[in-house]
Amino acid sequence: MRKNFLSVLLILPALFTSCNDQPTCIPKQTNLLKVAFVDIIGKPKNIILTSLTVDNSNDSFPVFNDTIANVMIPLNPLDSSIIIRFNQDTISNYMAFSYTTTPVVLHPTCAIEMKFDFLKMDSTDFEDAEVVEPAISLQTTKNIEVTH
Repeated sequence: MRKNFLSVLLILPALFTSCNDQPTCIPKQTNLLKVAFVDIIGKPKNIILTSLTVDNSNDSFPVFNDTIANVMIPLNPLDSSIIIRFNQDTISNYMAFSYTTTPVVLHPTCAIEMKFDFLKMDSTDFEDAEVVEPAISLQTTKNIEVTH
């Protein structure tokens, strides 16, 4: 009886590890730059955007004319910089960023995903805007904070 119990104890871990021999190809990265608008004390602040444009891009963004506190903008993995223009009724502001992209292989059977990193603000005409998280990932809640 004791030998059977020991055999089961030795075989049981092997069964659990053999069931999980396939790689998990769940993406860990994203290409979405997350911009948050906040008030002077850091709470989310809604602004009205009439449009959002990205220089040198064929991507079309919808005309917002809506109240928003957060915007997510896709980054191009074939580029290393982006200029975003935020248009309101009477004001237009811009932000220029540079970033790096690195291909990442999670496992040979998974697709390659791009890691966006080292986000740096090159210039802006917002009075108070800063990079709060230079790594662009699914876990990041905001990369840029704009006090408005």
